[in-house]
Amino acid sequence: MPSFLRLVGVLLILLLPPAASCAGQTLIELEAPALLKFAGEGSNMEAEFLFRLHSVSPDLQLEWEHDFRLGAIVIPRNVLHHSISILKRTRLENGRKVTLRGNILGVSQEIYQQLEKGGKVTVKFDRVRGWMQKTGDTTYALPGRLLPAITVTDDRDNRYIIQKNPRFPLFLSFESDYYTERLVEYYHGEEIIFRWFK
Repeated sequence: MPSFLRLVGVLLILLLPPAASCAGQTLIELEAPALLKFAGEGSNMEAEFLFRLHSVSPDLQLEWEHDFRLGAIVIPRNVLHHSISILKRTRLENGRKVTLRGNILGVSQEIYQQLEKGGKVTVKFDRVRGWMQKTGDTTYALPGRLLPAITVTDDRDNRYIIQKNPRFPLFLSFESDYYTERLVEYYHGEEIIFRWFK
């Protein structure tokens, strides 16, 4: 009888999902193909940005879509890892494929690690030098996911929620006094249809 109970206990352990899954916490990883959908809202305007990740090696290649505009961007691996530059959506060029020297989906892995240590971290917003600082820990809800995250502010009193994933510190939300943008949908799968990359 004890061996039977031991067998049942082992089977239960093997069949139970990991603790993070039980809590609904799963990370978004830097993988392709994947779709990220952001919804923005400001005074008298609404915006929607789609980012479709086509490949992640050796560099991140993705296409973006906003209203009737479409283009593609390449973010080199060293930029994902080390860049202090954070780029605005205005850097997206309609009808072109461009290589960016800063991050547009989040902060670099190096900046994220510095944020987790505390203190003010020097960054560049486009070409303007500033700083960011972690203010706390939180979670962020997406359909079917509860993402661990950190809250961050900057020298302009903008507020961010960044995924707590050192491999892919993705912006989950951005809020200023005039504009708010939030990640509202994430999907990873072969069914994603690309318009730029064929």
